[in-house]
Amino acid sequence: MAGQTPTRQLEEALTKMLPKETPPLLRLADAARIFNLSKSTLLRLRNRGAIKTFKTLGGQHMFFRDEILNFINQNTHELQKPDSPR
Repeated sequence: MAGQTPTRQLEEALTKMLPKETPPLLRLADAARIFNLSKSTLLRLRNRGAIKTFKTLGGQHMFFRDEILNFINQNTHELQKPDSPR
């Protein structure tokens, strides 16, 4: 990994953490489980336009795997819990 940017290293690490055959479109429950995020967090991100989804003819929102990866990659500092005050 010599010469790679920290962003590229994080992206590769996130990709390696995914199950081998992670589909490009994920249902809400699957996306929450795979990325260890709550369903309400994913819905909130979708509602504010931070993550794009695909709406099926049946009205179900499917989450793009790469959209979630990109969001996590760009917002890692916001997703980390701050240290507790001493």
